[in-house]
Amino acid sequence: MVNESAPFQSPIEKRWLHLIGGVALTAVLLLVGYSLIAGPSSGEAPSTDSRAPGRASTSRPPSIAALSEPPDFSGTISASTPRALTIETQTGPRVVRIDGDTKVFVEDGTEGTREDLTRDTGVAVVAASTDGGRTYAASEIAVLPR
Repeated sequence: MVNESAPFQSPIEKRWLHLIGGVALTAVLLLVGYSLIAGPSSGEAPSTDSRAPGRASTSRPPSIAALSEPPDFSGTISASTPRALTIETQTGPRVVRIDGDTKVFVEDGTEGTREDLTRDTGVAVVAASTDGGRTYAASEIAVLPR
């Protein structure tokens, strides 16, 4: 019969357990610190394009080159109303408010209209968050080539 009143005795000395735990905790903290310093990973390499805004580039579609600044996110339109679009991005859906000041650029880089923003259309969006990231106010939207 096992004596249940005897305390558990580890075969490893307590100081070694403390050392191993400390090393593991330090490694986790270093990884967290590095990820905070390096920034979130979006799966895209940072742009090294130093050309002036609005000039055409052979490496980017003309509609994206027409944007005044790099897009904040891109995705596919899954729903639309007269004043908002729902964009399905890699990180989840984003609601984007649009108004009369929102510029739309079609595939060839020329200005388009609100009617060019239809369901299942790929878009890149320049927008500002108005409530901490739940909704955005779009200043420019570029229709991506199919």
